[in-house]
Parts: sequence; C-alpha cells; structure tokens
Amino acid sequence: DAALRLIRSQSPRVQYQALQLVGSLCCANFVETDSGPSLTGADQHRILVREHYGGQILEAVSHLIKSPCTRVASHACLTVVSYCRGGNGNENCLVPIEKELIVPYVGSLLDALRS
Repeated sequence: DAALRLIRSQSPRVQYQALQLVGSLCCANFVETDSGPSLTGADQHRILVREHYGGQILEAVSHLIKSPCTRVASHACLTVVSYCRGGNGNENCLVPIEKELIVPYVGSLLDALRS
C-alpha cells in the first residue's frame, strides 16, 4: 500500500524509488506480514503481490510510463517487465505468470506506450 501511495507522488525522485520498490516486490512475488498479536504470538502469512495488488500496480505504472521524466518512464517499463516475469527472479524465472494477471491490463499499458 505504501509503495502505491508513493508512486502517486509529484516528485520524480520519489516516483523512481517507488517503482524500484514495486519492481522488487514483484520479483519477490510475496511479502510476509504480521496478522497481529495472538495467544501464540504474531502469526505471519504471505501476501502474493501480483494476485492482491496486480491491478493497482499496473494501473499506477501505466500512468508513469507517460511521465515527462524519461528516467521515470523507462523505470516504469522495467517495472512492467518485473511484474511479468514468472518466479521470484531467481527460481522458476521462465515460468510464465497466469494470463489473468496481465491480460486485463494490456490495453491500458499499450495505450500508455503509444503516447
């Protein structure tokens, strides 16, 4: 959530770093979070980045592809590549992601690239 808020910043430096963070999260494919204190301690569970935040990520990144700052725009394109790569960057990196995670957003991504 924080990375997506940072992407919407007006500062190109903040946008660039937020894209770096989102790209890294996509390569990792999941984040571990605490679900809060319980009787047995803090339970940790994994949140799959693409499945839970995929639409928000691609929507935010498609806006930055059109950025007047070429550094931000090119990094936004690299973030899409990180999103589309299967696996976690180290293992299973040639395994494609599920089509449902990218196909609904291809039109807006291509529109962003055309402009």
